[in-house]
Amino acid sequence: MLPFKRVFALIIAAGILSAVIQGCSKEKVEQEKPPEPAETPAADTAAPVKPAPQRGMFVPVKTVKEFQKIVETAGDELLVFELHADWCMPCRIVAPVLKEVAKEHADRARFYKVDTDRLPDILRMFGARGIPFVAFVKNEKTVFALAGMRPKAHYTRAIEKYGTAPAGQKVAASDSGAGE
Repeated sequence: MLPFKRVFALIIAAGILSAVIQGCSKEKVEQEKPPEPAETPAADTAAPVKPAPQRGMFVPVKTVKEFQKIVETAGDELLVFELHADWCMPCRIVAPVLKEVAKEHADRARFYKVDTDRLPDILRMFGARGIPFVAFVKNEKTVFALAGMRPKAHYTRAIEKYGTAPAGQKVAASDSGAGE
């Protein structure tokens, strides 16, 4: 009876270890996504995208076309996209940090949330292999990206480097290189 308990415990431990190692990888996103209807409900034919209703908040992106419209019309304004999934524990942990960053830097960037279960194509567009993934986009190009859970200072530094200067401040000359 004792060997059976050990074998059972080892199987359970291996399963838990496997889940921890895999984390929130792209493969997990693709495996666990619910079956989708042919296309998200007629939202692709919706009215033109309006600017974020309120600064300092993450606005959900509902379709790939809406995402493309946001990026194409933003011009020189910094866009911050948080790619996440409801089942992803690291995403849940980092969400309040990002919400705080968005409130503190509402005058420097616009903030958006992308549910990767509903819109996996956007995850692929950024070349992200896992979530949480935060992309900083300016002039239709990804200028910086952070994968996984990071300290608040990492997000803040990226916004300060690539974001629009608040009223009354001069923009520091920044290099136009891609993410670090």
